[in-house]
Amino acid sequence: MLKEAQQKYYIAEETYANALDRNQNLRLKSPLVKLDRLLNEKNLSYQVYLQLATQVEADRVKLQEDKPIVTIIEPVSTPTTPSEPKTLIVIILFAFLGGFIITCKLIIKELV
Repeated sequence: MLKEAQQKYYIAEETYANALDRNQNLRLKSPLVKLDRLLNEKNLSYQVYLQLATQVEADRVKLQEDKPIVTIIEPVSTPTTPSEPKTLIVIILFAFLGGFIITCKLIIKELV
């Protein structure tokens, strides 16, 4: 709709400019009346275009105001099991690490 109004305004502006170019230095009143009518049509087209552009911009601002900045994707829920630390894995890792360290100590003792 805005593009339509813009196109109508550009056409009216072009028509008025062409009429001005064709009707320079005239003494008759009929071409002047036609020029006035074309000027009024151009101004009206511009006012319609301006109102639509203002309305589009106001709608764009309203949309920005209505759009939330933060959205909640999932509702908050309390976890049923702890996520960290995984106790069993920690115990197994330290058992292997302890075994490895003791084995290394015993090997070093035998070599020395």
